[in-house]
Amino acid sequence: MTAATAERTGVLNRLLDAEQERFRALHPRSAAAWQEGRQHYLYGGPSHWMRRWAGGFPVYAEEAQGAHIRDIDGRDYIDFCLGDTGGMCGHAPEAVTEAARSLSSSVAQP
Repeated sequence: MTAATAERTGVLNRLLDAEQERFRALHPRSAAAWQEGRQHYLYGGPSHWMRRWAGGFPVYAEEAQGAHIRDIDGRDYIDFCLGDTGGMCGHAPEAVTEAARSLSSSVAQP
C-alpha cells in the first residue's frame, strides 16, 4: 500500500466512523432496540443484511401506512425499495390489507 493510499484509507475510515456516530446519535432508540434484539438471535440479527446496515444497525419501525414509515425515534421515511413483502403485494393496498385482516380474523379465533 502506498503512503497516499494509506492516507486516503485513513480519511475514509474517519469519515465512516463519524457518519456511524451521527447515525447512532440520530437513532438512539433503534440502537438500543438493536442491542436488545442481538441477545436473542444467532449472529445478532434475523437476517444477514441487518448486521451490515449502513449505520451499523437497522432502524425500527413504529408505524407505517402505504410507503410511509415512522421509526421508533420519530423520524419519517418513504420506502422506495419495495423489498420483501412490499415487492410482492405493494405498500399495503387497501384490498390486500382488508383481505389479510378478514382472513386472519376468521382463522385466529380463541
